[in-house]
Amino acid sequence: MSGAEGFAELMNRSSLGSPTARSFCARTPAQSAERVRRIAGLEALEDYVSADPQGSLARQLAGATMRQLREDAGLPGADVAHRMGWSSAKFHRFERGMTRVSEPDITVLLELYEADERFADLMVRLVRKAAEPGWWEEKYSRLVPEWLGHLISLQEGADCIRSFESLRVPSLLQTADYAESLLQVGHPVLNRKESARRTELLMERQARLSGRRAHCLTTAPLVWALIDESALYREVGGRDVMREQLQHLLGKTESPDGLKVALRIVPMRSSAASAAGVSAFSFLRFALEVVPDTIFVRNPSSAQLITGERETDSWRMLLDRLAVDALSIDETRRLLAEAIRALR
Repeated sequence: MSGAEGFAELMNRSSLGSPTARSFCARTPAQSAERVRRIAGLEALEDYVSADPQGSLARQLAGATMRQLREDAGLPGADVAHRMGWSSAKFHRFERGMTRVSEPDITVLLELYEADERFADLMVRLVRKAAEPGWWEEKYSRLVPEWLGHLISLQEGADCIRSFESLRVPSLLQTADYAESLLQVGHPVLNRKESARRTELLMERQARLSGRRAHCLTTAPLVWALIDESALYREVGGRDVMREQLQHLLGKTESPDGLKVALRIVPMRSSAASAAGVSAFSFLRFALEVVPDTIFVRNPSSAQLITGERETDSWRMLLDRLAVDALSIDETRRLLAEAIRALR
């Protein structure tokens, strides 16, 4: 199987149905229930809400689902915004999951869209969750900038996480010693206690994804990690730390525990890696299709979040090209083993 074919198989997306335009007029309870199932997959939506989505995920899920409900009703966004007394900008931000709305406001919208009782109850619960602080805010509030909070929240609800790293090991596959060593070099103003706390946060993120503890899905996401070959030769933390990190990666290719990892090395001869133009980016896809595909593009101090379909498709195609250039699983294992031997 080629890299592209293997990727296509791994990325086969679950279908939860798609909405169709129809009128709200003379809708029976049975028709209303069928409509809700088409919009989001009611059972899947209930699973997400029951599993405590937080932060950006809850807001995006609420906004996107309400947008599809409005479109199914045939109501123009401008008309709804006017009836709510909102600016067009506020209404747009709400439907994109970029801002919170109050419970009374969501209740008015649900009545306007004639949502049935079961669906309305789900949406009210979801809006309440969106207003609550995420677990990372309660435990690590001073360590988590806004962009990282978005990333943590969305990763926790993702069905598939694809990433490319050209300079280092992806954060979800880092060992504690490797992660702390990176922090000490990249953020020299941090003391050891602060570095340890940030590393603790990363380890908790990994554990939550591996076990889906208090999570939105019952199984761990697929993590498709592409790592530039040059990252294997940068001795972060010294030979012992780097050897342990590479052994950890090799173990993930052989007997993944928790996370479902598809790990490949992109050789230095890859033209796609040279053309990427950024050192790291991630692509997140969700089982609930109402939540849009999301790209996070990393830069030294923050990250850019991209959800537009055209833009995310462009980044996804770059990942496809990198996947084609990547080594096979056997070649990846051999290269990792060689790099480990060189550090002994």
